[in-house]
Amino acid sequence: MRRRWVEWLTQRREGAKEDGRRDEAVTHRFIPANESGGEGAAIAAVIDPSYAEAIKRWTREVLRLGEDDVVTVSEIACVDAGCPLVETVVAVFAAEGETRSWRFTRPRVAVTKMMVMQTLATPAKRS
Repeated sequence: MRRRWVEWLTQRREGAKEDGRRDEAVTHRFIPANESGGEGAAIAAVIDPSYAEAIKRWTREVLRLGEDDVVTVSEIACVDAGCPLVETVVAVFAAEGETRSWRFTRPRVAVTKMMVMQTLATPAKRS
């Protein structure tokens, strides 16, 4: 998938240079490649709930959470300058009442198990 993403981005950048468009406008888009092709299928991959379920499962494994603990995965869009267009937030609501959260500066389809392991090893934002 990464190779296809890089190929797509390279094509978009080359097309932008030929058309005289700004390069920044194409570097913020993320459309994952898929076997069947077509942008409609790519959009369906982005909203596929299996990505969120995988992140929840990895979070439970890494933190060794109990059945009473709740894990949520959500994507948040941002239009402010300097922030990513889409970020993924993982929140853990412990049975004891403690809440912890971590942010990934990418869509959930781009979050890997290794990223989850590394990010959860850092101190969480507590509330």
